[in-house]
Amino acid sequence: NDGSTPIMLACQNGHLSVVQMLISTGRCDTLITRLDSVSPLFLTVQHGHEMIFDYILDKVDSSKDIADLAREDGATPLFK
Repeated sequence: NDGSTPIMLACQNGHLSVVQMLISTGRCDTLITRLDSVSPLFLTVQHGHEMIFDYILDKVDSSKDIADLAREDGATPLFK
């Protein structure tokens, strides 16, 4: 297990409706990272899901923090 959460899997696989549902519950941690420091937003960018990227940045109050989360190698969702 790499520490992936439902929001991470939805972001990675391009399931916008699942991302919307998870975020709408108010109990989804979009700042969480896997064991390798990869965040839901990083997975979204890595797999080219622009609509999910836009949705997360629009709906989550801490979008600045999300966009700045870095992987172990220092890469962020906005610079990989």
